[in-house]
Amino acid sequence: MRWFPWVAVLWVVTCLVGGSATAQDVPTVGMVYNTSERASLVFACRDKSQTEIECDFSGVRVRKVAKPDDLREALDAAIKDFRSVGLRFSSGECDTYRKLLAVIQGRETSPDPEKAKKFVADMSAIEKRDMIELVTAMIALCDTPSERQVRDLFRLEQSKKERSCYVSEIRRFTQTFRRTSWDAPWTATAAPSGACGIVDLGRFEQEKRFGLPVWKYYSRNVITNPNAALGFGTDKTCATLDQLEHLWDWQGPMHFAGCDYIEFVP
Repeated sequence: MRWFPWVAVLWVVTCLVGGSATAQDVPTVGMVYNTSERASLVFACRDKSQTEIECDFSGVRVRKVAKPDDLREALDAAIKDFRSVGLRFSSGECDTYRKLLAVIQGRETSPDPEKAKKFVADMSAIEKRDMIELVTAMIALCDTPSERQVRDLFRLEQSKKERSCYVSEIRRFTQTFRRTSWDAPWTATAAPSGACGIVDLGRFEQEKRFGLPVWKYYSRNVITNPNAALGFGTDKTCATLDQLEHLWDWQGPMHFAGCDYIEFVP
């Protein structure tokens, strides 16, 4: 009976990707995974006619808060600021950092011992290590203000950011798809939208897996008004928007994200 797990898996795939006997050539419900970034989309499609379907999409994206290349620009700005302004920490702030370090290390207590005890107890080993290293670097900058101490502090902050990830929802959207023949891909039909004149050229393409239909989704936007201003406080134009094609595969790989910290963002 070793074949049974494969039967179960194929049955699940059939349910998720629309493999019914009467609609094997039409995507129904499923999940696809971006092959170039940590993101996934869930789709649910319904027939409008024999040659037209309407699909609802929603998804999740995971991305790093900072990349190693970000350190140089931030560090240069911090050093420039330090040279012109000097230490920005007041003596009172420096005393607060010393008190905080002593509480975390258990050498002193706070005005609210129970609250401080819970604060430290709720920290993971990584959080406690990072907090101790960061506060120690701040105290060192208070004691001996120098460019070296500024660099040490920023490297610690950058290290934490590189181990931190944003988790965000991909905007929900609905798209209509049509096909010109039974074996043609389902291609999005949309007029240009917004100031940039964005045209959605997404499409579903079918492949067979163990004799069952599975679906790949390709997303691509074309900008028909590239010289328009993006707005949102930037002087960039629509020409800077992504117009590359992205493959969303039905096979979802495991991702190593290296996220010690996660922040949920819009």
